Amino acid sequence: MRGQHSAAGETAYARNLNEYNAVALELSRCRKPFLMRGLYSDMLMDGVAPNFFTFHAAITACMRAGRLHDVIFFFNQMKARGITPDRYMFNCVMSACSRSGHTDRAFRVAEEMQAAGFAGNIRTFQALLSACSASGRHIEA
Repeated sequence: MRGQHSAAGETAYARNLNEYNAVALELSRCRKPFLMRGLYSDMLMDGVAPNFFTFHAAITACMRAGRLHDVIFFFNQMKARGITPDRYMFNCVMSACSRSGHTDRAFRVAEEMQAAGFAGNIRTFQALLSACSASGRHIEA
């Protein structure tokens, strides 16, 4: 989904943060997470700084599609830009790790979540239990 860039360098489908976020939400709704990185790249080329909602849409869509590498990419980009993930974002990343069989990574994210000051909730424990179960680590569960 490469935007057609105008002479000013802007894409034809989005001109500002609100429009980019609307496109990201629509990609999530239409289950097209494989286009999120292109959208993100266009956004940066247009000089538009992503915000919490941009990353929320990208991480949620990629998690639902089982695209762990994209979930991790956007999660790391979010933190690199100084945007603090909330409990929901941490749980999405843990869930993506769990679904992909990356139990150790799910537990590292849980530790990072605690270090950020968030206590686990039912979704946190579901993700970690699923990760343990999927990898045969029933004793840890």
